[in-house]
Amino acid sequence: MNRARSRRSTPLSLALLKKHPLPPVAAAADKEDRGAVLIVGGSFLVPGAAILAGLAALRAGCGKLAIAIDNRVSALTAQSLPEALVLPLAPSHGNSLAAALRDKAQTADAILVGVGMQPSAATARLVRQIARASDAPLVLDAGALARAAMPVLPRRRCVLTPHAGEMAKLTGSAKTSVQAQASTIAQTVAHALEATVVLKGAQTFIADTETLLRNDRGHPGLGTSGSGDVLAGVLAALVARGASPRWAAAWAVWLHALAGERLARRIGPTGFLAREIAHEIPRCLRACGQR
Repeated sequence: MNRARSRRSTPLSLALLKKHPLPPVAAAADKEDRGAVLIVGGSFLVPGAAILAGLAALRAGCGKLAIAIDNRVSALTAQSLPEALVLPLAPSHGNSLAAALRDKAQTADAILVGVGMQPSAATARLVRQIARASDAPLVLDAGALARAAMPVLPRRRCVLTPHAGEMAKLTGSAKTSVQAQASTIAQTVAHALEATVVLKGAQTFIADTETLLRNDRGHPGLGTSGSGDVLAGVLAALVARGASPRWAAAWAVWLHALAGERLARRIGPTGFLAREIAHEIPRCLRACGQR
């Protein structure tokens, strides 16, 4: 990918975010008004990723949630998250979307794909199928971050959430190079794909074709299994609620970081769980003056 002209990053702050508030929730709003999230993710070995992302999406205020997951763990998912509609997904994904998944994709307000999935030809094919079947914004994480899926991504309504290792595979770079040039690489990929990129790390960079934001807040305790799934779920919920990809990403990163700081004070510097990050999100929204 050709490198984009490097832009100076703007640090995230609550004052900046409040200039771009989340869409308000009216007193008379019902679940239809708060948006529908579809999560396509999880796997036989890692069903918890989709469950955590779904929990986070609900905690971030989405009104309706559906999860499409490997049919071998669909019953477990339904039991673990009874608030969700669960769609069994054939492990091979097939050559065309199942009718139920296609219909749900067409009515979703945001679709999160990839949490708990391995990068594979089948996963890339699934991303391409969903991108063609639905006009909803896409949030791509983990296994969905495959080069083979990138050419069909919807321009300007897609968010990628890689960490440095995933970005290295996506760009063909060394992980150390991504870490050393994180802001430039985030901008380069954002311009090449006309997408919003959330490059996660000790500093997280949020880039699109017009803006580069930088988050310096958070806590080392956030580096725990499932934490990225929670971030992806929050982001998908905020998009479904009507926030733009840029500001949904910025708010999600900020809320995730704030949750880590609050949990570190209340529980301890390490040892808090990803599910506890999700449970903290409503308090963080309130603390930031958002509903």
